Amino acid sequence: DSKDVMKAVKRRIGNRNSKIQLLALM
Repeated sequence: DSKDVMKAVKRRIGNRNSKIQLLALM
């Protein structure tokens, strides 16, 4: 699920870069 991906991304990258990663996924 996308939710699991979101959690994994947040854990690996952190909160400050989560927005950038979201843009990359979008």
